[in-house]
Amino acid sequence: MARTMQSDGQQVNGGHGAWRGWTALAGALLLAAGCAGPEVSQAQPSGRASVAIGVVEPQRVLNETEAGKKVLESLAAFAKSRQGVIELEEKELRKMEEDFMKQASVLSATAKKEREEQFRRRMMEYQQKAQQ
Repeated sequence: MARTMQSDGQQVNGGHGAWRGWTALAGALLLAAGCAGPEVSQAQPSGRASVAIGVVEPQRVLNETEAGKKVLESLAAFAKSRQGVIELEEKELRKMEEDFMKQASVLSATAKKEREEQFRRRMMEYQQKAQQ
């Protein structure tokens, strides 16, 4: 599952569920921005109001409008940068673990415990970020 990072440092899953969420949000924003005009009821001679019902396909709005295309491009760039940050952090954790394993035999019990705790904290932070 792809993971990405927002500009404020928060991470977002890049899986299908998150993609649908972004698609729905982008579609709603496009609608709110005026991509879909309001329907106006008109009075009929018999006194009844005419109701016009429209169907909006959010995926089509995203794929076929300029605003939708910009949103998709922005989302793709965001996802790519977020994935890069996650991969970098994962690489740093692997190096930290390797270094600890190499030095474990020469570290004092106190130093060993401190390094293990530091690694656990970093791993928990990474997992939390990766799940967002």
